[in-house]
Amino acid sequence: MNLKINTRDAQSVWRDYINHMRTSTKADIELEDLLTSLTSLRISPNFRGNTEGFLLDWLDKIRRYEELTPKSTWFPDPMKKAMLQNAVAHLAMFKRVKLADQLEIAKGRGPLPYQIM
Repeated sequence: MNLKINTRDAQSVWRDYINHMRTSTKADIELEDLLTSLTSLRISPNFRGNTEGFLLDWLDKIRRYEELTPKSTWFPDPMKKAMLQNAVAHLAMFKRVKLADQLEIAKGRGPLPYQIM
């Protein structure tokens, strides 16, 4: 990493740092790990952790993935929604949300939106 430490241009230093964090080998490895985790992470029926913690961790992985990649490579919201639904498909409360989503579609109102607050 070749940061301009002796300069008084904080914006330039920050720009170099961000560029390094997006293009380094470490960033490539982290990106690969994030993709693997996002596409394979599931809550199983014998999951012992906190559901809220699982969801926050999953959302944090999406945030970190988007920080490391250009916007053109981000997952579209419907895909994020499908990935998250698959991750929590075994939990009864989320099965009810999916059923409500399917009912909205059947009524012609369209699917529930995926939004991060």
